[in-house]
Amino acid sequence: MNKIYFLLFLLFILIIPIKTRAYYDVIDSRCTNNIKLDLKEKAEDVNYRLSRNSDDSTYTLTIYNLPSDLIIKDNSGNEIKDTKIVKAGTKLILTMYASKNNYCAGYKAGSKLVSAPYYNKYSKND
Repeated sequence: MNKIYFLLFLLFILIIPIKTRAYYDVIDSRCTNNIKLDLKEKAEDVNYRLSRNSDDSTYTLTIYNLPSDLIIKDNSGNEIKDTKIVKAGTKLILTMYASKNNYCAGYKAGSKLVSAPYYNKYSKND
């Protein structure tokens, strides 16, 4: 009797459809490995700077050296052009993708982690 239950259990496991999802980073066949490597090198050259605003609870994130064939998106998927206001204590993941005017449109070229530090508003008091 135990063998029958075991065989039914195995049959049940084999019949359950396994959920799979194919992931293709780029669909265009003209996107070669050389173009991808060039995009990754350009993504490494992208820099940022955090500067504290006068209210001491926000920072201004400024992006430098961003080429025209890359776009940057933050955690929520919003595109960042040049600057963005960031609250103190937040962490952003800046993900760089190939822009739409490229054969590799949508290809993830790199990412950077930005941490805006907390600011102690009482640090200037005696």
